[in-house]
Amino acid sequence: MTKVTNVMSKYLVRLARTTTAEDAIDRLEREAVHHALVTHDGDMQGVVCLCDLERVPARSHVAACMKKDYVFVDEVTTARETAEMMQRWGIGFLPVIGGSGEIVGVVTRRDLRRTGFLPNRRGVDRCASCGEAHSLAPRTNDWIPVFCRKCTEPPTYPREMYLTLGGGD
Repeated sequence: MTKVTNVMSKYLVRLARTTTAEDAIDRLEREAVHHALVTHDGDMQGVVCLCDLERVPARSHVAACMKKDYVFVDEVTTARETAEMMQRWGIGFLPVIGGSGEIVGVVTRRDLRRTGFLPNRRGVDRCASCGEAHSLAPRTNDWIPVFCRKCTEPPTYPREMYLTLGGGD
């Protein structure tokens, strides 16, 4: 059994709660990562991804868009269990907590794809429509494909226009 510690990254990108969205986006792009831990006085307050940061005004603080109710795994969790958890909850990033409660690393869908624990297939761990790997809905049933937020939310402009997937009548 492969433990999550064998596939995780030990490189942690931390952002202060008061970092602006604009500065956070610049930092994540410079570091070539999609997710970051949000901390305050050394304590973890939440997690944030580029998708979250791009939805708020540039001068907003990271705290305004971070996920406060985050999920994590511990270092004895297997990579397979982690992949199942990500699919079940629609999560693409999990902090890994060590035995004494400290964050020892992070694991992403990309880490699990690279090591073969996720299949890198549309409808499974990529959007069935556009192929996107971010903002996926939870996988509730093996027979129902997974879609991303962009493909399932109604368009904001123009308000009267809707796109239908598939060729139905």
